[in-house]
Parts: sequence; C-alpha cells; structure tokens
Amino acid sequence: MSEKKTSFWGIALVCYLIVSQIMTVIFFIDLCKEWDSVLKIVFLGPIWAEIKGILWFFFI
Repeated sequence: MSEKKTSFWGIALVCYLIVSQIMTVIFFIDLCKEWDSVLKIVFLGPIWAEIKGILWFFFI
C-alpha cells in the first residue's frame, strides 16, 4: 500500500515540475515583452521567471 502512495506522489511531483518549467518559459516570455531593459531581462528575468514558474499555481 505504501508503495502505491509513494508512486502516486512521485508521479504528481514530476508532473508538477514539468508544468512549472513550462510556466517558467511562459512567464519569461511575458517578462521580455513587458520589460524594456536588456540588462534587467538578462540578469533578473530568469530568476524572476523561475520563482513565478515554481509558484505558478498562485499566478494563474
């Protein structure tokens, strides 16, 4: 029984991480359209998009 629980939570975690990386790309594209500074996009954009991507459920 515990093997099924572990398998379910493992699959759920992998699915969440895949969706979070897709959302990171979407948020990064939105940031590139929104921000004017190239330096801000290069240095802060990936970090900010990754944070928003990990917490994507709250930003929808």
